[in-house]
Amino acid sequence: MLDGFFDQGASLRGLRQAGARLLPVLQNGEREAELVMLWHLCSALDELDYGVTALDGSAHETQQSSGLLECLRDGQWPAPANSTRWSVMPAALGLHALTEQAEAPADAQDSLGHAFVDSDALVTYASASSLIRLLAGSDARLLLMVQPEARSVLNTYQTVKYLHAAGLRATVATLVDERDAASTARARQAHDSLRACVRQHLSQDIETLLIRYPSSLLWPTEDICSLALRLMETAVQLGAGALPRTGPAPLSASQALKHTERQAVAAMHSSHA
Repeated sequence: MLDGFFDQGASLRGLRQAGARLLPVLQNGEREAELVMLWHLCSALDELDYGVTALDGSAHETQQSSGLLECLRDGQWPAPANSTRWSVMPAALGLHALTEQAEAPADAQDSLGHAFVDSDALVTYASASSLIRLLAGSDARLLLMVQPEARSVLNTYQTVKYLHAAGLRATVATLVDERDAASTARARQAHDSLRACVRQHLSQDIETLLIRYPSSLLWPTEDICSLALRLMETAVQLGAGALPRTGPAPLSASQALKHTERQAVAAMHSSHA
């Protein structure tokens, strides 16, 4: 569990720098848990008074739903749909174009830094291959969700191995309801198995976290707020750049997530229909 929720004020003061920090969240087949965590991380960072933008690499930009690609191509930010404090935009095509055209990951990071100069946290949800192209050579910790089932643990190990080959490391997390002792015990056992496998085959240790999450709550728990701050500490600092905004704030679609986790679950089910 995450214990000792440290002083938020001190952490905020220490992490306030010019430019956004990029927090990578892996899209790795645990869609329900990943989208729930994505929503809560953004909400937690918002509660901690960070300006947050989420890039959803699982969603493609369209004429009806513009996003990162248009922002990078035209230098214009889509008009906001409402005045919510944090925003999420489709980013699959934009991330692909960004990493394909950049000569080095640092160049892609600079482009994001210029585009999101007024954001504090850029939560980026994308596949391992996309994030590797974006983050290779950095010290970022990629957040990777795992479930207690054996198939999920094996899939997680394969992803950790893939990241290891690229010189990147992951923080593995599992959402647990403390009221469900059996599920929590299975999650601990899954983490033990994963750590042992990584130690044996990759000769490294991996950070695993049980995140206390009563499913009846629709706001960030103390554990999730603490995780958000830990991820900010290991995030990639993007250059602030000298370019001012050339348009309105990015498209705010956080209501699509803030209709509660039910929408994230519904999206997962529809994708498999």
